[in-house]
Amino acid sequence: MQHRAYFWVEDFTCDPQVITDTLGLTPSAGVPAASWRIHSRVKDPRAPLDAHIANLLDLVEPRLRALRETVRPLETGINCVAYFAAHQGNGFHLSADLLRRLADLGLSVDFDLYGNASRDS
Repeated sequence: MQHRAYFWVEDFTCDPQVITDTLGLTPSAGVPAASWRIHSRVKDPRAPLDAHIANLLDLVEPRLRALRETVRPLETGINCVAYFAAHQGNGFHLSADLLRRLADLGLSVDFDLYGNASRDS
């Protein structure tokens, strides 16, 4: 099983540099136009999904309020991606504390779940 996650900002009209400067973070490479993303810094793709999400929250939480005050309009959220081997159950766990942090920050969460044995090897 492999996991990855990224924090995203979309639907903004400012220069993306304003988001970079406000969050104090450099966006990840390959960001499409009119979107700003930073990938989890957890290096192990086999780490649990909640570890990737917690890492992203640790990165953006301190400056998220400032971002929302500085940039309007904007949409924010976390996208989670999981690749499951065909022979595994397709599941993951998110703790109540993690769900509370996401809700308190008003973040949308997207889940992209794929059954693909070749990504699990």
